[in-house]
Amino acid sequence: MITITKPSKMIYPVHWVYFADDPSALPVIRPWDIVVYKQANEAVKEYLENRAITVRKFYTLLTDLTQPVDVLWNALNSTRKHNIRQMSRETDSQLEISVNQLPIAEFYAHYCTFSQQKGFGKPSYRALNIFVKHCDVIHITYQGKCCAIRTVIRDLASRVRCIHYVNNFDPAISGQVRGRISAYLIWWEMQHYKAKGLETYDWGGIITDPSSPAYGITEFKESFGGKRHQDWDVVLAGDMLKPLSNMILRHFS
Repeated sequence: MITITKPSKMIYPVHWVYFADDPSALPVIRPWDIVVYKQANEAVKEYLENRAITVRKFYTLLTDLTQPVDVLWNALNSTRKHNIRQMSRETDSQLEISVNQLPIAEFYAHYCTFSQQKGFGKPSYRALNIFVKHCDVIHITYQGKCCAIRTVIRDLASRVRCIHYVNNFDPAISGQVRGRISAYLIWWEMQHYKAKGLETYDWGGIITDPSSPAYGITEFKESFGGKRHQDWDVVLAGDMLKPLSNMILRHFS
């Protein structure tokens, strides 16, 4: 279980709790607290649901990293294998991956550009700075240019999950090349965290409705062979904030 306290647009800071799996180990909820449980298990959900503002199913994919590398490789579809083989031929001067080497200010600048390109609001530097202290920041460059940045949170020796994925939509890097790089980077992450003893690679959520315009993201993730899994997202507010439940619900829906 990982707890991260971040500032928010609300009056009070928000405690984000990832991968809660033991009701007896949960933090005490103070009257002024807002707690967002991300991907809690069934036991935690049952323990919290009578006090929760909202309880929602969260669907994801899980890859078992305890399997041998050849088993993980054989679970990939032919397109992903082809993508990875192509990028593996690139020289070190073409493709470089670093972990926790990118300064936070540079990460933030790329994140702002990405958010602007996608039509999102400007991210909070303070919140990002707090969050990345709990994550690995993985930076990939191609031909000397930033191609992608991923923040990956890990729960001791158990589960690892990507939280932020910032793409650089540089027109000099074609969509086809960017797709190959994404596949290569994910495969690299799986090997990296397997070598560190992590047991589960969490794909950070999927869309289960095939009619959704974004269902292609699920298909991309499933092409790596993960198995579907359901967790729970639960939002709680302390007694002092209960009158603000509707506003809190809108903020976290």
